[in-house]
Amino acid sequence: MPLLHPTTVDDLLNYRLSCLLDASGAMVTRLCEGRFGITRREWRLVALLAAHGAMSPSTLAERAHGARSHLSPHHRAGGQGPAAQASGGRRWPPRAGGADGERDGVVRRVVPAVGALQ
Repeated sequence: MPLLHPTTVDDLLNYRLSCLLDASGAMVTRLCEGRFGITRREWRLVALLAAHGAMSPSTLAERAHGARSHLSPHHRAGGQGPAAQASGGRRWPPRAGGADGERDGVVRRVVPAVGALQ
């Protein structure tokens, strides 16, 4: 069995998973950006906030498997990054306190669309 005794890069499980992640990630990125006007990173943040509620930027970065420094410039800019500008200046990702409905609405629209890709 090739996975137990790899002889080429194609036999390596990590390589195969990486290829799968790249292929599925590209589809999700096109869906998020094309239909919903959000980046894949923004989708990840919104989904985490919807699932787990308000959290500090450090906790959010940890759960998103990213560096806090990737979140900080966006938060310092008051949520006025490219996606916020494209969405009419709304804060993005929606913050806790009054934005839960918007955040949950995004999740309710994106999850079925991503699920349909499977």
